[in-house]
Amino acid sequence: MFYRRRVGVGKVLGAVFGAFIMGVMNNGMSIMGIGIDYQQVIKGLVLLATVWVDEHNHAYPVDTPSSHCVGLWCEGAWCPAG
Repeated sequence: MFYRRRVGVGKVLGAVFGAFIMGVMNNGMSIMGIGIDYQQVIKGLVLLATVWVDEHNHAYPVDTPSSHCVGLWCEGAWCPAG
């Protein structure tokens, strides 16, 4: 089974919410006295985890890769069917 990603589904409200969460994290970690280097690592890990979860929540199965492939490319990605 192959999975396709949905692209272009971001919303302004989601971006505002994400910026709010990052701001709260900045403030909270500063109040807790966490060093700036660790803050950047923590924020990066949170961002990566968020993107990973979003990718897996928005992927949906398709039966064959050829249903969305043109030549050797699947919507900008390498087509596994060749």
